[in-house]
Formats: sequence, structure tokens, C-alpha cells
Amino acid sequence: MSIDFNTPTDESIEAVGILDKWNQDHHKPDNWIQNLVDRVQADIQRNQPSNPNYPNRFNFEGYTQEEKDAYNYYKNEVIETEHWKKIVADYQKKSANKDSVEYEHKPGDGNNYGVNGDSGFVPPVVHEWSDSQKQGNGVAVNTQALQHFVKQLEAIEPDGTGGLAWKARSEIEKVNLKPGGFAKAELLRRKIQGTGGNDDGLRGDTMELLMTVHQAIYNLRRNLTAMIKEYETGEELNKMTGDQLTEAMETAWAEIAKLKNNGTGSSTDLPQGTPDPQFNT
Repeated sequence: MSIDFNTPTDESIEAVGILDKWNQDHHKPDNWIQNLVDRVQADIQRNQPSNPNYPNRFNFEGYTQEEKDAYNYYKNEVIETEHWKKIVADYQKKSANKDSVEYEHKPGDGNNYGVNGDSGFVPPVVHEWSDSQKQGNGVAVNTQALQHFVKQLEAIEPDGTGGLAWKARSEIEKVNLKPGGFAKAELLRRKIQGTGGNDDGLRGDTMELLMTVHQAIYNLRRNLTAMIKEYETGEELNKMTGDQLTEAMETAWAEIAKLKNNGTGSSTDLPQGTPDPQFNT
């Protein structure tokens, strides 16, 4: 949804950056004047009697002269109709100029943002299971094969924070887009970064997916290990058929099934398992 610049709303004022510029010009911390405006408007709302003209008679009791001047700048030179029209016109003119784009590194500086460079990714070492022992007709469960599979899962996603999915999630968490000072770039940034609250953007959705992968592999490995220990005192495990194994691993398979539902709102309908405390981040 595009930003409506016809009226000075919080969203449109933030997009044009007029208050950020005021903070910079007056050597104030980020959001100084924005916080002041919120505080003054809250005081006006709280103290406003039935007289609709009260805001025009607000006496700024308890505010410094600097704060009073700053709010009057906001009221008279930002949100006032004619001033706002000029602010928007200047902003749209600047946004249409490619020279106004703020680059971390300008094109031609020798920085490669393509996909051909070395990412530094080192895949874990996994091994294929091979067993010359024949189990007869049909598929039977082999204890050693299951133990081998558990070890391969551990190589991909071990305990702690050293797994593939966890590391990828940590890298994505560092993403902080700065696409440029024009409206469409800001909209792109919000799609990827999110706007806060319930909107985590593509970055947040991807982090959630990777956490689900990490959690699913961890729970699958845990359930398999517990099942092996439960049956290793006898030969019950070796006598299990493939169908019986599937039934015994129903919860673990549900964890895997959650992946296809990630981002659809339906993944929470499946069994959640019992993750270790490290998932609570």
C-alpha cells in the first residue's frame, strides 16, 4: 500500500524526513522532536475541556522555550496546509532524482554485491549409509541405520548454535537495509525489514522458517534417539516394520510437516514438540 502524502500523517511525515532533518540541523538525538510532538499532543488531549478552541490556548506549562519553539515549528511549518504541500513537492522532486539515492558504496567503487563471490559456506560432512546385510522381503528397521541417520542429523544441526539453520538465521538477523532516501525504496525496505508489531517482513518470516528447520531437525533427532534407547535392550526395534516406525515417529514427522505450512498461519495447528530452552529467543 502506497503512502498518502495528501495529509501530514505520522507515516507521510516520517517518509519525507522533515523532522529527522530538523533533529540533525539542531544537533538533537534521533526522534527528539517526534517525541516532543507526541508529548505535547498527549498533554493537549488529556487537558482539553469541551471547548474545541483549547489547543490554540495551550500554554506549554512545564515546557522549555526551546521545546515550545520546536512544537510551533512542527505546527506552523510542517503540518500547516501550504507548507506541507511544498514539503511534499520538494520531497517528490528529490525522490525522482537518481543522484539523491544514498549508497553505502556507490556503483563503481569495486564492491561486488552479486552471487559469484565466495560466501564462506562450508557444508557439513555427512556419509551415506551402506549395509550389506539383507533383511529379507519387505522393509525392516535396522538399529545401526537409525543410529547412523541420527549422527548425520547431528552433523547438520548439532546442539547449541552451531547448526546450518541457526547460523543462517543469525546472519539474516543482521540484515539492515538502507536502500535510499525515496518513497519506493522505503516501501521496499519495509517489505523486507517489516514495520514492527505483527509485521516482521520477509526478514522475520525467513528467520522464523530457519528456526522451524532447526527445531524440527533437533526434535527428530531427539525422538529417534529416545526410540533407539527404548528398544535397544531387546530385538523389538529390529522387528518393527516401516509402517510401525512411521507410527512411532508421528510427532517427529509432524515437525517436518510444519515446514511446508510456514508462513501460512496453519503451522501452529500441528504438534509443537518440546524444544530445548535455546529456542526461546
